Amino acid sequence: MAVPRVIQVPGTGQDERFGRFEDIEPLFPMTELLAALSGTRRAEHPIACWCVDLLELHAQDDTWADGLAARRTDLMHAIDVWTVGHVPQHRNGARLHTETVGSVVDRIARAYARFQRAMARHDAADPRVHAAWTQVAELFVAYQDLIVEVMRGQRRLPAPEADR
Repeated sequence: MAVPRVIQVPGTGQDERFGRFEDIEPLFPMTELLAALSGTRRAEHPIACWCVDLLELHAQDDTWADGLAARRTDLMHAIDVWTVGHVPQHRNGARLHTETVGSVVDRIARAYARFQRAMARHDAADPRVHAAWTQVAELFVAYQDLIVEVMRGQRRLPAPEADR
């Protein structure tokens, strides 16, 4: 099955769904990301849209198939390139984080897909549902901590891999 790749404007992480990024808030709050993933709010921010795309990939049974894995990598790369282009990186004294925003958002999408599968298969009171939701909640808190630290200049992000 052929999976379409993200269409990017080189160096910007721009996806054809978005116009200019100048007026978009750089990093997306976890509450808005959760609303986009749960479908309670339409995803409009680039990071939210790409996260919903990642969720759709992780919801499929064979996420690691060649075409899907390539699409997943492209989406994480788009998030990373967009973030580097829109978030100031403070080099003086800022500790380097071990993951890019793209990889963190991918982990959130994967955990949320697991949570959705657990909810579909088990009663809400089932410990497996609770464990799946706990993982999602922990990843959301880690994401929020990361973006706050980056915006305050306390953390810096690894550079995305070379242009793909």
